[in-house]
Amino acid sequence: MMRILLTIFCGILFTHSVNALENSTWKTDRLNGKVKSFVSASFVDKDIINKINSSKQIQKLDPKYYEYGGRYNKRGNKTEYIIYKENGDIDYIESVKYDDRNNAIEISASGSIWYKTISKYDNRNNKIESRTYKSNGVLDKLNIFSYNENNQLIEYISYDFNDQWNFYRHIITKYDKNGEEIENSSYTINGSLEYKWISKCNQKDSKKICKSNKYNEDNILIGSAKSIKKYDAKENIIENMSYDINGNLGRFSWHRKYDNNGNKIEETTFLTNGSVNTKVIYKYNNERKMTEKAYYNSNNELYTKFIFKYNSGNLIEESKYINRDILNYKKVYKYDDKNNLAEESKYMNRDILDYKKVYGYDDKNNLVKVIKYKEKNKKLIPIKITIKEYTYYD
Repeated sequence: MMRILLTIFCGILFTHSVNALENSTWKTDRLNGKVKSFVSASFVDKDIINKINSSKQIQKLDPKYYEYGGRYNKRGNKTEYIIYKENGDIDYIESVKYDDRNNAIEISASGSIWYKTISKYDNRNNKIESRTYKSNGVLDKLNIFSYNENNQLIEYISYDFNDQWNFYRHIITKYDKNGEEIENSSYTINGSLEYKWISKCNQKDSKKICKSNKYNEDNILIGSAKSIKKYDAKENIIENMSYDINGNLGRFSWHRKYDNNGNKIEETTFLTNGSVNTKVIYKYNNERKMTEKAYYNSNNELYTKFIFKYNSGNLIEESKYINRDILNYKKVYKYDDKNNLAEESKYMNRDILDYKKVYGYDDKNNLVKVIKYKEKNKKLIPIKITIKEYTYYD
């Protein structure tokens, strides 16, 4: 679980730095108000659950129960992410430092895991360098990036220093005046060519055909690829087909259809031999909200369907998962007067209640409590409570 949380956190940070001036982690974490810090804890002990559940006010969390938490700066960027041990001690802390343009310039972790990555950016917020260090301070990885005036990556150099071997990658990319990639070359550490791809695209009316040839260091053809894209009158891509040197379809070849509102109503994917892999049919209501998503196999047989029902405010009030014409489960949702999710109930086949969750919020509309119930002898018994506690900047 720690590794999953670590990956999620780092993903948010690296994604954030790409659009540093437009976003903050307040936004990506879906937080309201100027959150300064938070902690979270979950309880499954019956006595603790009953004590919390019977209280009219949420009690302040005891630090010994902390599971994870975080801190934000006044710009809304997450500066720390903290994982706690079962006894409440800190297991590890991830820390982030930002420049004055909100780019993450240093990401580090200390505790049970350790690393440090330092990044540099140009005046257009493109990352131009990143250095990752080992716990002994020795450089572990080095990445260097260069861009053209259109912020397209034109050169990438990567060094991976290992105790047993070193890995090196050097890629140079060229584009035409329309921003289309026309050449992609890989070089060895001594500067000699390893291979290169030469690409050319032609567009006529609604069809765009791109051909790419791969050459080795002696300029001998060793591979090729071809892609065909077709567009409708509204410039939606309705066909994306790719082929290898033997004429076999690529893994991500597909056809799509759209309605007059621009909603995707059908998508068909193909196997490498050209036969249909899956087909997905989408349906929408008058407000362009998806009401149905149905999956068909290669024999055009329905095998999975999701059905969505909305309330008058266009919020989902019911979702159903149907597997081969049998209702697997359905979920029913209720909302408070601020359109926050207040209740979620999951029913298995024959309307047997699997669980019910009740959600509570603070005066900033941030989620502070989730109570999960199970049904026993026709009574709802709380089996788990999750509490989140926030502090705010004035």
